[in-house]
Amino acid sequence: MVAADALHTQRDHTRFLAEEKNAHFILVVKKNQPSLYHQLKQLPGGRSGWGTSRNTMARPHRALGSGSTGRSRPCT
Repeated sequence: MVAADALHTQRDHTRFLAEEKNAHFILVVKKNQPSLYHQLKQLPGGRSGWGTSRNTMARPHRALGSGSTGRSRPCT
C-alpha cells in the first residue's frame, strides 16, 4: 500500500505504481487539477463528504491483485 500527497498525483507516478509495481495506492487530488477533481466528484460517495476537507478529496485505493511490491510501508 502506497499513500502519497498531491505532488505524486500524476499520470507517470500512478502508471509506475499500477503497472510496474502492481501496488495498491491512495492519492490526494486537489482542485488545482479541475478535470480529475470533478471526475472523482462524480463517483459514488463523491458528494457525501467522505475523505474530503475544504480543498482536497481522497481517492479510494485501486485494487490490482493479491500483493503489492516496491517501497511501500504498512499503514499504522
